Amino acid sequence: MSSEVSTDDELDEGADYRKRRRTLEGQHRLLLRGITNRLEGEFGELLPRDTLDHYVADSYQELSARAKVLTHIPAFVERFARQRLKALARNEGLIEDHPPAVLFVCRRNDATSQMAAAIFNRDVGDRANASSAGPAPTHDLEEKAVHALQEIGIELLDAFPKPITEEVERAADVVITLDSHDDIPVVDGKHYEAWRLPDLHEQGLEGYRQLRQELESRIVELVDRVVPAAPPPTHVAFDADLDELTRLVTEMSHEVVNLVRRLGVAIDQSDGDDFEAIVAADASIDDADLMISQRVMELIARRQPVAS
Repeated sequence: MSSEVSTDDELDEGADYRKRRRTLEGQHRLLLRGITNRLEGEFGELLPRDTLDHYVADSYQELSARAKVLTHIPAFVERFARQRLKALARNEGLIEDHPPAVLFVCRRNDATSQMAAAIFNRDVGDRANASSAGPAPTHDLEEKAVHALQEIGIELLDAFPKPITEEVERAADVVITLDSHDDIPVVDGKHYEAWRLPDLHEQGLEGYRQLRQELESRIVELVDRVVPAAPPPTHVAFDADLDELTRLVTEMSHEVVNLVRRLGVAIDQSDGDDFEAIVAADASIDDADLMISQRVMELIARRQPVAS
């Protein structure tokens, strides 16, 4: 008998695995309804319920098909479906005010693209956002990549390998491939960049440290190109507002002084015509005073607690 033929024990073990998987998938269906309900609270005003159902179910199928263990899949499904729904809403013009989006792609989405997205998001705060994906994602992150980021204070607690999807690719302003440059579909009008990185994966943790440094250097330049400048610190903006108020008050005080001098001359000379001109000029000073008062109230409301 050929050694390639499965034994009875192997067949029984495979049957048990499939049975356990079907049982767990049945339990997960209840959790998926809960996920859809939560996402409806976020997207219900933008997208219909059947769209939410579809993306939750499809995200589960995409992730579970590659997973060795299904236990934690629902948590990943919720994050993955949320990302895809945000991208869909943006593509359809349902979300107009959004920061620039960058998508990093590597084949397995288990190391390089995850590192790049995490470093980018650290550097830009809420001025932009980055995500990662891969055409052939594996089932878990590369531990050495995770450790290399931990050394610079970045935790990949919520990260997981995920496939590249059409709506996420379309929603990105820039798509950067880190390997497998020919393995992703090209969307017309999208800006693509191919970063040729040194292959350091076989050099252990030190290789990932060097890769991290290379990514940090490239991302500095990328941020300068695609991310809007950060607003000035609150105290700097507050000082600028105060300087503007000082200028307005100074201009108004000069007008008041000049008007009082004219009034004195008009009284000495009993010049009735100048009296009327002075009264008209006083109205503009009242308008300036009202504008300054409004600016002060806006400043206090906008700059709390700094204004206090």
